[in-house]
Amino acid sequence: MSRGFALLGWLNPAQRQAVTAPCGQLCINAAAGTGKTTTVAARILWLQLVQDVPPEAILAVTFSRAARAHLLDRVEAFTRVLGAGGAVPTFTLHGLAYRILRIAIG
Repeated sequence: MSRGFALLGWLNPAQRQAVTAPCGQLCINAAAGTGKTTTVAARILWLQLVQDVPPEAILAVTFSRAARAHLLDRVEAFTRVLGAGGAVPTFTLHGLAYRILRIAIG
């Protein structure tokens, strides 16, 4: 049993399917209050702890600053519970676009 498996017990079947999906891009689109943040945070730690993906190879993009802060808080809380893993580069959609433009115009 892997360390990342502990989080799977907290998730419903649809969330578990998203967390354990094959490596690659993943878009989670669901209504408010359905556990998107929990799912994405668990996915981030699943990739790190079970799939051995380094944190710098994972990019999380949210729509709002509030969602970004909430995601980072959830990852930190799960990291404390698991005793492993950590935050990944996390941007708002607009913040990422701004960063890309700043790099492009250099």
